[in-house]
Amino acid sequence: MRCTYTYPTGYQIKEVFWTKGPILRDVELLDLSEDPEYSQRLQYLGDKQQNCTVRLSHE
Repeated sequence: MRCTYTYPTGYQIKEVFWTKGPILRDVELLDLSEDPEYSQRLQYLGDKQQNCTVRLSHE
């Protein structure tokens, strides 16, 4: 899945990951690459600039 993003000037991206479900305030988000259901099937292909592309396999 291709994905791009932008963020305000002056900010630095320190961590990038995909998650699922609603994003609630003050709730820690689960990185799908650490979720047993997805960890062997998910490959993050993006960077910390503007690309947040991910590959999810069927296996």
